[in-house]
Amino acid sequence: SYPIFSVPFSHVGEWGNSSHLNVNEWIRYSVVDPTIIPRLVPETAECQGMLVGVDYVFVYSLFGEASKAQKKIVGAKIEKREGTMRFDQGDGLGETNMARKRFVFSVRVSFVEATDGEAVLYTPPKPPLPIYLPTDLFYPFAGHSSLVHLSLSIVIS
Repeated sequence: SYPIFSVPFSHVGEWGNSSHLNVNEWIRYSVVDPTIIPRLVPETAECQGMLVGVDYVFVYSLFGEASKAQKKIVGAKIEKREGTMRFDQGDGLGETNMARKRFVFSVRVSFVEATDGEAVLYTPPKPPLPIYLPTDLFYPFAGHSSLVHLSLSIVIS
């Protein structure tokens, strides 16, 4: 393991605006840390089994109303990649600087949508209107009492 490439955090926020005060809005990520044992091959000037990169993979899913669905991170992992580094004897231009060599270390970030199959759209049925309406439902707006006519005439004038 390469402690210099350790990640300084242990959780990621589920939402884009997860509160740092609410622990329930954060998930722990998993680390895929293979046992990397570098091997030097002097004949080819290669170091095999070197750490050459780190991949951050975030798995998200849609939550909420279908028309306003929000993406929520449901899983996260960090994978360390191993590869081969080759030390060339120069740059092809006649220079043979054995003291320095630059190697590429890459970091990749990917967002993968979680798919459990086809999304099921559920629309609950509309509640039925009551068939029986009581006769005094619109009282005092309906009827022939003088009080009703008086209040309506005041409202109109």
